Amino acid sequence: DGKKFKVFSSKPLEDCDIGVGKLKITKNELIIGCGNSTAISIIEIQPEGKKRMPVSAFLNGSSLTEDSKIEF
Repeated sequence: DGKKFKVFSSKPLEDCDIGVGKLKITKNELIIGCGNSTAISIIEIQPEGKKRMPVSAFLNGSSLTEDSKIEF
């Protein structure tokens, strides 16, 4: 939707077969593919105009889907 986010904490994941820029979303997890079988799992995020929050709280109220497009 053209919104911006700040990522405050994340952790790297290896041996992850998600394509570059692709998303994997579960109830409590947001993973972004980075290429070369790596990805990052977002732990804490701040949506534009909102407070910093755990990714699980963000996903609870978000319309983000695995088909959503993200830009870096």
